[in-house]
Amino acid sequence: MSLSLWKHSPHHHRLLISLLAFVMVAGAVITALALRTPVGATVVNPTCEANGYSHGFKIDGWDNATFPTGGYPGYLTFTWTTGSQNGFPTEVTAGAQDAGVTVQVRSQDGVLVDWVSSVGIDLVIVKGGSGANLYHYVPAGTSDFGLHAPENASDKYAAISHVDFCYNTSPTPSPSPSPSPSPSPSPSPSPSPSPSPSPSPLEESADEGGGPMHSGTFTWPV
Repeated sequence: MSLSLWKHSPHHHRLLISLLAFVMVAGAVITALALRTPVGATVVNPTCEANGYSHGFKIDGWDNATFPTGGYPGYLTFTWTTGSQNGFPTEVTAGAQDAGVTVQVRSQDGVLVDWVSSVGIDLVIVKGGSGANLYHYVPAGTSDFGLHAPENASDKYAAISHVDFCYNTSPTPSPSPSPSPSPSPSPSPSPSPSPSPSPSPLEESADEGGGPMHSGTFTWPV
């Protein structure tokens, strides 16, 4: 395109800008989708523990749930505990229960699921039909949308039967052993000074007054 055509063709100007914007947006969408492209499970019913994660939480019973027919529902909040929550059976499948950890999910039709977590999640397993999709997050993620199970025989995503959330905790480093203190050498005892012999009693002469003679002893100052 010549400079004159660029300057005198505002339509082409707007068209080129729109085309560039579309390419940028499309690239961003493709990148976002690639970050959460599911991997088909090689087993029928994968688990967090079998995939090497220390903590696992399953929300079951999706095939028995009733979903809204109009509008998009709000999120349901689940704590990382075993029991029944919001009408769904839940199970901690790996690690300890922790009521302080929450996972929120929502679905309009039981086929696509959105989620939000209070902790970083490394893997989400979406089970439906005879297969499951594994969604890996590197680094760990705290939310995503539009997750689904594999396609069924009718080439449509299978209805979800359960969803597992998995994460690992950083191992606690073993404390380094404290070095054993080297024994301090015992100080050599200072030799006790040998006492000086006491002098023999001194006889003092009588004074000029002719008093009697007397004897005495004294200790040598040390």
